[in-house]
Amino acid sequence: MQQLLPSYSPALNPIEYTFSKWKLAFRALHPDSEQAVDDAIRSTAPSITPAHCQQWFVHDHTQSLYGKCLAMEDL
Repeated sequence: MQQLLPSYSPALNPIEYTFSKWKLAFRALHPDSEQAVDDAIRSTAPSITPAHCQQWFVHDHTQSLYGKCLAMEDL
């Protein structure tokens, strides 16, 4: 029996890698006020570089899943 993809699959969405990296940097600052949150967002955003983004799109694990999805195989 074939299973279709779930409505959302984080493993197939490279933006999830970006959010994960950003959240680690953001949480390390422990912002405790609205201004601190704004400052933390501004200071941690540069931790995501174009090179990171490119790497996540060619990530081996993600690439292997694309083929399985196209072949309608179970993940």
